[in-house]
Amino acid sequence: NMEFQYQARDNQGTLRTGTVEAASMTNATEILHAHGLVVIKVLPVSKSSILEQINVFDRISPKEVVLFSRQLATLINAKVPIVMSLKILQLQVSSHKLQQIIGEIASKVEAGEALSSAITGYPKLFSEMYVNLVHSGELSGSLDESLGYLADQVEKDYDLRSKIVGAMTYPAFILFALVVVGFLMFLFVLPPMVSLLQESNVELPFTTKILVFVTNVLQNYWWLALIMIIGGLIGMKSRYSVEVVPVGPTPAGAGPLAAVREAWAVPGFRLLTGGFFVCGFQLAFIGIHLPGYLTLCSMPVALGGTALAVIGAFNMVGSWGCGMLGQRWSPRLLLAAIYAIRGVVIALFVWLPASPAGVLVFAAVMGLLWLGTVPLTSHLIARLFGPRYMGTLFGVVFLGHQLGAFVGAWAGGALFDSTGSYDAVWWATAALGLVAALVHLPIPEHPQTAAAIAAAE
Repeated sequence: NMEFQYQARDNQGTLRTGTVEAASMTNATEILHAHGLVVIKVLPVSKSSILEQINVFDRISPKEVVLFSRQLATLINAKVPIVMSLKILQLQVSSHKLQQIIGEIASKVEAGEALSSAITGYPKLFSEMYVNLVHSGELSGSLDESLGYLADQVEKDYDLRSKIVGAMTYPAFILFALVVVGFLMFLFVLPPMVSLLQESNVELPFTTKILVFVTNVLQNYWWLALIMIIGGLIGMKSRYSVEVVPVGPTPAGAGPLAAVREAWAVPGFRLLTGGFFVCGFQLAFIGIHLPGYLTLCSMPVALGGTALAVIGAFNMVGSWGCGMLGQRWSPRLLLAAIYAIRGVVIALFVWLPASPAGVLVFAAVMGLLWLGTVPLTSHLIARLFGPRYMGTLFGVVFLGHQLGAFVGAWAGGALFDSTGSYDAVWWATAALGLVAALVHLPIPEHPQTAAAIAAAE
């Protein structure tokens, strides 16, 4: 038996936490239900080493799926019952994660589910074609033949993938080496050459200006590049690791705090809150410090007020338009696009020479994107968690927005007082926009709780 940590609520709505021993996560949930508890979360208590807790050291390779399919086909062909076959294979596989999954499948089959139905809960391991062929084998009485065919097919796919990876290894290494060498050149080799070019007082070609710009950015704001790289890695990791958290329905009398705890257990909700933090940071910094920045650029004082008025005017169109677009296209992708466009527009605004026309164009574009995040974010919350506590959950996300607004307003003034320039905060604002875009990519768009599923139905 394994030990599982749980969060649940009793009939009075009181939160209960503790541990329970069971053969699988499904059995643990059934035990809790038998004791009259409504399950919020059940997680295995890990007793493995730190390295084993990192997913990369416990991945289930396609080769293990091939071996599992072939051995299960052999056992079924030998007239061994499916449940006993699964329990035998559970003891033989080396992957701890695969052992846990086989145990859960065995528990479901033992409880009366068909094998094809039991494996549908693991789409990353068993594809739709795999499930359909197993179902066909069950109906036709040739399950062992279907599993043997699947083992052959998965093995062929694995061999093809291995050949592709092998062919791409050397080009990937060369590309990585080029990136590292280029980064080192921008940091240590090109700065002296840039100084000579700038002192020559000659008109530089456009490509050379881009080279000078990138060199100056990496030399003076290398930490922004580091933030973007880390944000990109986090976004890529989250893209392939965010899963639906198995939570039960919030009891009717549990109240909004239980709904907040339930939502916070979903990684997508935390990512959404982090993205809205960036939104608040950008809007507060621009709204408060743009007029002062324009004054430093020798622009008319009235231009700052005009720019804010243009932002307000275009914001009406942008908010309405984003709400309409969210009914047609993915709100998650639209939010990612808004943050990415903001980052690019802010970077161009700081990089290009300052002019009144450029300021008004910047204000118009930012106005279109200003509060367009609000209808898309509220739409996404309602889709993920249902309408019942939508106001409460949006309030939590909006709290992140307000915290970001405080940091953006404060950081702009504090860094200007210490450095006499807004450049660092402008570049940080642009970089955060790109990071927020990456963070929104892994957020799911299907219901994450029982209440949301019931509302969708």
